[in-house]
Amino acid sequence: MLTDKQQRFVDEYLKDCNATQAAIRAGYSPKDAHNQAARLSANVGIQEEIRKRQQKLAEQAEVTQNMLVQELLKIIKFDIGCYINYKTVKAIDGYDEGGQPVIGYQQVIDLKDSDSVDTSLIQEIKNSRGTVSIKAYDKLKAIEMLGKHLGLFESPEIQKLIDQLRTEIEELKQSIGGEKK
Repeated sequence: MLTDKQQRFVDEYLKDCNATQAAIRAGYSPKDAHNQAARLSANVGIQEEIRKRQQKLAEQAEVTQNMLVQELLKIIKFDIGCYINYKTVKAIDGYDEGGQPVIGYQQVIDLKDSDSVDTSLIQEIKNSRGTVSIKAYDKLKAIEMLGKHLGLFESPEIQKLIDQLRTEIEELKQSIGGEKK
């Protein structure tokens, strides 16, 4: 049986799954909230109550683990080629001194019709001055979430590999002028 304060912790934890903030909102001292959150999270009674309440919420929302895994797999398998047509075409770049056309090449990117693609995998589309950018959901984050769910990242070697990949991706983003952290 949980105390009223422990029950409030469970209620608050279920809002955002942040144990430290849940402890503060449940009335524990902000100065010691991190320690209290660790203690409360380790309490078997609290763990069981959280599991029961999460199960009930999932049932009410009609969400299953398999549904979530399938959504993560869709993000992991995202391929930008399913959303655009990319080609190089000959084009007239200008004219030489004799009036003859100078032929060059241009890259042409066409977006596919939204009726023919799964738009649920697109987080954002921007169109600024004729430049279109498409932002998909974070594939690495989806891999990480699915791997944790399936218990695939429990060895130190795998975690080291994940950290190396994360670093390489950030370096690649910076080298091509993408997001910088």
